Amino acid sequence: MGSSASLNPDPPSQEFVADPELASEVEKLSEPCAPRVEGILFRQGQQPDAVYLVKSGEVVLAMESDRKMIVCVRAGPGSLLGLPAAVGNRPYSLTAVLCGGAEVWEIAATEFISLIAKKPALSIRVLQLLAAEIRLARRAYFELIA
Repeated sequence: MGSSASLNPDPPSQEFVADPELASEVEKLSEPCAPRVEGILFRQGQQPDAVYLVKSGEVVLAMESDRKMIVCVRAGPGSLLGLPAAVGNRPYSLTAVLCGGAEVWEIAATEFISLIAKKPALSIRVLQLLAAEIRLARRAYFELIA
């Protein structure tokens, strides 16, 4: 999957980019993420343990079905990844892989949920990001069936 990133000429998606206030609050409680095997942040189907903030570089997000990649999108600086899984307490629906020297910070999913519970104004910003991800998923779906 890592080679797919170089084949995708599209710019990073803006649907994952958090507004500055939300990103700042997440950053205060997060820590640098140590690279995992093959740069994988999380895998599709894995239970959510964290939400990730892309500080620099890019992360490729992909969905696979029957061992074929059906969705591939890139997320750049300011992106918050893993929100649907953390907020919904459901498995990640995508696999996220670091590109090159991307710098990513992480906050535990439980700590993220606690943050938005303590600061309800952030909930609206999270909802806006989730809505943007739904729009992205619908576009991808319609492109797939077209």
